[in-house]
Amino acid sequence: MLPEIALAALGGTIAAVPDSSGRNATMTLGVEQLIEAVPRLAEAARLRQLDFRQGPSAALRPDDIAELAALIVGELETGAAGAVVTQGTDTLEETAYLLDLLLPPGAPVVVTGAMRNSGLPGADGPANLLASVQVAASEAARGLGVLVVMNDEVHAARFVRKTHSSSPATFRSPQLGPLGWITEGRVSIPLAPRSASPHPAVPVGVPLPEVGLVRLTMGDDGRLVDAAASAGYAGLVVEVFGAGHVPVPARDAMRRASAAVPVVFASRTGAGELYRESAVFPGSERDLLDSGIISAGWREGLKARLLLSVLLASGAGRDGIAAAFASA
Repeated sequence: MLPEIALAALGGTIAAVPDSSGRNATMTLGVEQLIEAVPRLAEAARLRQLDFRQGPSAALRPDDIAELAALIVGELETGAAGAVVTQGTDTLEETAYLLDLLLPPGAPVVVTGAMRNSGLPGADGPANLLASVQVAASEAARGLGVLVVMNDEVHAARFVRKTHSSSPATFRSPQLGPLGWITEGRVSIPLAPRSASPHPAVPVGVPLPEVGLVRLTMGDDGRLVDAAASAGYAGLVVEVFGAGHVPVPARDAMRRASAAVPVVFASRTGAGELYRESAVFPGSERDLLDSGIISAGWREGLKARLLLSVLLASGAGRDGIAAAFASA
């Protein structure tokens, strides 16, 4: 008997249909219509249909994804062998990573979408959906955490990024590449992470605190950091230069913010790990660490923001936050 897979639709380009001119696409396809467009899905799994949201992914909020995580847990507890989430690609990497933090590793959960709507030549939604269901139904995907399947590649949610505004090959994992691929419906996952994302215990009903994200630029005087620190955020992530360097005025602003809320610094490059002790000049990574500012390690700003939010929701203090960010 084929496995049961829960399919949750959130809208996005994969659900969009253009008007008669081929433009002005609106997100009108629900989960039933998505399934009908891909008859071969019936060969891969029995699908539970979940219309969760219907709109652009730019409208999603972290609490929406926390609600989605609870829905997925319910489906898994009632017999689903895995789950697939379809949504817009604008915030897909954030949805996938937040689910990775909130869902215990075990049954495969896959997030996918499309870069070309159903009215465009080469629409990629049907192929991405079929591949995602095949991965979610595969034993090879079990225990790997949340995955992103796009363009016949399998990526770990904690490493994948959207790297191009329009290419179907936009989702890549700069740190290590894809974990696997799909060929003729066969799922191959030769690489498996040796560790999992942190899974802070968030009490039921506790909202995810808002965390600000600021990117530094040449000559930055720290005004945006000061503004973010006074805007009521529960924590702050600052994207810094290279391996962990900032102008001194920005460092001073980060110190002021850190006196009130946890402040994490991440590299604005989007790949590579921050240094810890290669430099000691004012505004260096060592200077930031000695000031009590927390290193994001290898995580870029978007993911550091989500991890900090979940850690704060769990009640973690500064030591616990620093330990979670130090994990592989």
